[in-house]
Amino acid sequence: MALKKAKWLRPFSVALLLLFSGGIFIFARAQAYPEPPATLTLKRDVCYATVDGQPLYMDIVTPKVAKKDSPFPVVLCIHGGGWAAGHKRDMLGCAFLLSQLGFVTASIDYRLVPHAHFPAQVEDAKAAVRYLRRNAAELNIDPKRIGAIGSSAGGHLALFLGTTDNTEPVLSSDTSQPQVSSSVKAVVSMAGPTSLVLSLPADAEKIAQRFIGKSRTESPESFATASPVNYLSRDDAPILMIHGSKDELVPYNQATTMLESCKKAGVDAELITIEGGGHGGGGNQADWNASIVKMAEFLKKHLQQ
Repeated sequence: MALKKAKWLRPFSVALLLLFSGGIFIFARAQAYPEPPATLTLKRDVCYATVDGQPLYMDIVTPKVAKKDSPFPVVLCIHGGGWAAGHKRDMLGCAFLLSQLGFVTASIDYRLVPHAHFPAQVEDAKAAVRYLRRNAAELNIDPKRIGAIGSSAGGHLALFLGTTDNTEPVLSSDTSQPQVSSSVKAVVSMAGPTSLVLSLPADAEKIAQRFIGKSRTESPESFATASPVNYLSRDDAPILMIHGSKDELVPYNQATTMLESCKKAGVDAELITIEGGGHGGGGNQADWNASIVKMAEFLKKHLQQ
């Protein structure tokens, strides 16, 4: 779909192109907190969990338009950084965009390597979803309409939210209310790893080993356990993947493997290919433009109906 055909998206087209130009936005590191548009409110540093004395925070962005009788759908935004870097403010550009389209958004920090290894990051993402669901009335959000979007390592965590449920380990601080679901209704993964079992480039292999805390030879089963592709089942959330065909860090076959596995499992999934795109930039600009529209329409379809 051409960008100009999405009439409801036209007011945001300039901002969209600035944010996503060449894909750079997805992996940009925000040096300071951006100011929200006048139509939105930003509540910073909301503590959603505490683990071993470490508070974990989210930033919540809310449209100013009141919807007393119709709570907002919500999208959890998860930053990248190889599970070892990044900050919740890195995803605020995406959060502002989505909130202008009628979503409440929550951008989260999570425990990072080397202080925490898998599955700590997954547990933190699940704890964030549970926080939103438990506090839905106060936040004026619909607990049945929660989605997740993430870039790179954040895409990996978003995929875990879409492919796992309450049978997975819960955060220790959440055990008092384990019945609160961590499931989401839709997932967008931008260049997220899907299978750590597959061969990885040298730099990515080092990142994966630091994430696991062990080498592949020491614990091959851990690399399988840390792969969202291995948890697919027919009742999983719909998945949209956006991936560059020349990604030098998270190879393109990570996305194609996930897509094929989704088809076999009966999971609704789609892959948008950025021809010539790398890990965070480059490639065909028209493909990036189309991916922007598709991402927004995908979330509207699955969360705003």
